Amino acid sequence: RPSALELDPGFSCATSMSSKKISRFSSPRGQLIRPHGVAVADDGSIIVADIGPDNRVQAILPSGECKTVCTELQRPCGVAVDKDCDILASEFNAHRVWALQGWR
Repeated sequence: RPSALELDPGFSCATSMSSKKISRFSSPRGQLIRPHGVAVADDGSIIVADIGPDNRVQAILPSGECKTVCTELQRPCGVAVDKDCDILASEFNAHRVWALQGWR
């Protein structure tokens, strides 16, 4: 289960690898609505920030499996992977950068 390293005190990010949030406006895991940022991890996983109605960061593993890394960001628009393979995700609306750890 991933954890969010809070870079802005006083706010927490609920994260889930198995988010099943389905509503009229959300999309199934693996389906991208408005992908806005892409990064590649050292194992070949593709990390995507999707600012569509779900506002989530997803990881597409080399096996083809899709994992939802975080669903509580406000318009995630950029992603990067650091040397420890943690995901750095920026929020457009909240003006923050998150370190999402343990996503694998």
